[in-house]
Amino acid sequence: VSTQSTGGVRCAAIKPDGTTEEHAEEARYAVESRLLNRDVEIILEGTSGNIGNSRNQNFVGTVVKPGNISLFLLKEGLAKCVDWSMKLLPETESYRAAVKSAKLAKKRLWKNWEGHISSVPKDQKEFSGKVTEVVNGEVI
Repeated sequence: VSTQSTGGVRCAAIKPDGTTEEHAEEARYAVESRLLNRDVEIILEGTSGNIGNSRNQNFVGTVVKPGNISLFLLKEGLAKCVDWSMKLLPETESYRAAVKSAKLAKKRLWKNWEGHISSVPKDQKEFSGKVTEVVNGEVI
């Protein structure tokens, strides 16, 4: 028996005191109904021990059969991408695309998402200029 975290995602939590974050029970049910007591194939990507407290080390991996549960959770708006564990995955574009589709459909976690709101009018987004100072690698 081992504990595994699904790589690249975080669902709402069911806390030890029994309280839950919004959509936590729904995410748990989605995973239970698809994976509990079933044979699965997992690709182990690494361990969480490289981050923070190594005493609470979990395997980080991707369930690939019966299907990628991480992608399902993201598409349904039941999870968000987590950068620290996405670094362990060989491919992340599909994860970002799944989040984007959930946001656009305003599913669950993203029900109040409004997207990027630019205060710059479209006709003023591009302009030419001269760089007079470089503060650091990302600020000119």
